[in-house]
Amino acid sequence: MNLPKEGLKMAECLEDTSNQDSDRNMDSCSFLKEQFDIFKHDYREAFDEHGHETLANLSLTPELKKEVVNTLRKLQKAKIGIESHNFKGEDRENIADLLYKISTVQQELERVSRGKTEFSIQNVELPKYDEDAIKALFGEQNPNIENNQAKKTIEKLCDFNRIFEDKISGVIGAAILLLNEYNEFEEYIKSINN
Repeated sequence: MNLPKEGLKMAECLEDTSNQDSDRNMDSCSFLKEQFDIFKHDYREAFDEHGHETLANLSLTPELKKEVVNTLRKLQKAKIGIESHNFKGEDRENIADLLYKISTVQQELERVSRGKTEFSIQNVELPKYDEDAIKALFGEQNPNIENNQAKKTIEKLCDFNRIFEDKISGVIGAAILLLNEYNEFEEYIKSINN
C-alpha cells in the first residue's frame, strides 16, 4: 500500500511537534493540586485530632471576661471623671498625660480582648520554610516528621491561647495601676476642695 507523501506531511503539520505535551502538563498540574488538597485535609484532620480546634476561636475564661468588662467600665468612669474637672494651665497639662494613658490602655484592652478568630502571620510565628513539610507534600516522605520542625510549630500553636490570656492579664495590670493613680488624683482633688 502506497500512501502519498504529501498527505503525510500535511498530517505532520497538524500535529503538535513541541517538546511539551499539553495533556501531560495538565495531568501533572491536576496531580499536584490533588496532592496539595490531600495535604491540607490531612493537616486539618491532624490538627483537630490533637485538640487544637479551640485555638481557632480564642476564648477567655468567664472570670477573665468579667474582669475585662469591669476594668473597661472603671477606665471609662475614670476618663469621664477627669474630663468633668475644669483645669487650667499647668494642671490641665499634668492631667492630660493621665487621661492619655487611660485612653491608650482602654483602647489596648478593647483591641486585645476582641482577639482574632483566625491565625495570621501577625499572631502566629510560623517557620518560613519547613523542609519536612515540603518533602511530605511533594514526595520523599519522612516517617520521623513529627520529631522536628513540624512538631515545634504545633507546640507553638498550643501555647497561643495561654499567651493570649497572659497579654490580657498584663493589660489589665497596667489598667489597675492607672486606676490607682486616678484614685490618688481624686483624693487629692477632694482634699483641696475641703
